[in-house]
Amino acid sequence: MIRICFRLCLIILILPLLAHASLPKSSSVPGGVAVVPLGGVSSSAKPPQAWFEKQPVLVISDENKWYAVVGLSLNTTPGSHSLRIKVGDKSIRKHFKVSPKNYSGQHITIKDKGKVQLSAADEARAKREIAEIKKLKLHWRPARDTDPAFVLPTEGKLASRFGLRRFFNGEFARQSPGN
Repeated sequence: MIRICFRLCLIILILPLLAHASLPKSSSVPGGVAVVPLGGVSSSAKPPQAWFEKQPVLVISDENKWYAVVGLSLNTTPGSHSLRIKVGDKSIRKHFKVSPKNYSGQHITIKDKGKVQLSAADEARAKREIAEIKKLKLHWRPARDTDPAFVLPTEGKLASRFGLRRFFNGEFARQSPGN
């Protein structure tokens, strides 16, 4: 009997913590994830839809509230940003702030300048590939089983952390447009 009571107590205490663990940690910085509260869940209403810079974003519920989970590119400028929210036939704006973040830098010197500055042919190919990537990024399909508990995709040694800024021969290797 004591074991059963102990297990029930654990379940009662731990389940609310597990339910809240479904949201990723909000880190509203370039290269982070903004978790933006959208309002309460209604049993009769469909989930709201949200867009950030014309891109749909994940909307999930947690503890009877809707949240938009917004992936922020490293190119996102710090400051005020907004989501376009659609609830039924109504559209509204929800504002959130992106704070600045300084990432570490790595300076690399490469003797072969062709590896740093693209030739005209390689530049043209890169532009075609970037255009194709932009089209692929527009693909969106809602999924009921989305798990926002972000984990590393594989085990093993990390060569560098996300967000490391690389400089090749003194020039910043900026991200390609559309990231």
